[in-house]
Amino acid sequence: MLSLPAVWAGECLAHEPGSEIWVGVPTPGSEVPERATVLRDAVVAAGARLVPASRHGDEALEAVHDRTFLDHLARVYAAWEEAGFPTDPGQDRVVPYVFPTAAMFAGMPPEAARRVPTAIHARAGLYCYDTMTLVGPGTWPAARAAVDAAVLPRPT
Repeated sequence: MLSLPAVWAGECLAHEPGSEIWVGVPTPGSEVPERATVLRDAVVAAGARLVPASRHGDEALEAVHDRTFLDHLARVYAAWEEAGFPTDPGQDRVVPYVFPTAAMFAGMPPEAARRVPTAIHARAGLYCYDTMTLVGPGTWPAARAAVDAAVLPRPT
């Protein structure tokens, strides 16, 4: 019997990227819901006790992530959808193609480097470095549930 529990939040399965984009071509994704269920089943088979995740406040998130990143991740898919990209050009997941890095703003006035792009297709890459992990309608709920699973429940 394993001494640590396996903390599980079924909402984590909501992240379904559909694919990854490798050099502009959709390929099968590796961060798929089945990956989480395989891991869960393996630790339970090894003797871990499965316990449900407990809801935690945002302080757990904000202890390790910047609030602007969290807001971006929580809203980026809705903005992508509102811009119409699932219909035209038919990209149903957020795929960044512009990555506003510090080097991109080298030599520009400091205020230019702090400016957040208005267009969602330009904003999509703010916190990314590649096109391999797409953001879909279930990404934020899954990420939020993963926080609840990662913070161990208080003993009763």
